[in-house]
Amino acid sequence: SREGSLWLGGDRGLSRFRAGRFTRFTGSEFLRENSVKALCEDARGILRVATVTGLVSINPDGVVSPNNFGSGPVSGVLKAVCEDRQGRLWLGATDGLLRLTDGKLGSYAANKSMPEKITTCLYEDSTGQLWVGTYGGLTRRVNGTLSPWWLNPSPINDLIYTLFEDREQNLWVGGRDGLYRLTPARFVTYTMQDGLNCNNVTSVREDT
Repeated sequence: SREGSLWLGGDRGLSRFRAGRFTRFTGSEFLRENSVKALCEDARGILRVATVTGLVSINPDGVVSPNNFGSGPVSGVLKAVCEDRQGRLWLGATDGLLRLTDGKLGSYAANKSMPEKITTCLYEDSTGQLWVGTYGGLTRRVNGTLSPWWLNPSPINDLIYTLFEDREQNLWVGGRDGLYRLTPARFVTYTMQDGLNCNNVTSVREDT
């Protein structure tokens, strides 16, 4: 985070590593024994915590509060959270893609623009495009429009786990069936035949 803390979320809640020690956030009923699926610090320094029971926010002073949007889909299982450069908060849920703008919640269900409603990961690249990983492939949002992005010349229904853009602006996509690299021209696929230990790729990062 901006103030130098390392936040860790897991099946037993949320922990913070700061000044050489771990602190578990067990004092809040919203985080106690709650499975944390994703974390995002927004432009105001608020930590957004996506959990199996909804969205929880922690402000810079450590105050924990739930984001209660009524009985809408955000009350279900969340799997991803991301803030775009316009300050809109995007949430990946088991019921589809959600967007929070100025306190108002909008939803995008599975249709021609999204191959599958269960959203697994979100990533905004350096050009402002929002990439959405799902249980059934990849979707891209550009100029306000969602459209599916096939990982091969013929559409495949790969389960997407992770998205990452490197310093050369290549988009890396980790899926159940391999690792994909989106260059400016095309996707390149890497599998066990190319040296991977396993085709199941759940995380991608770049070293220095």
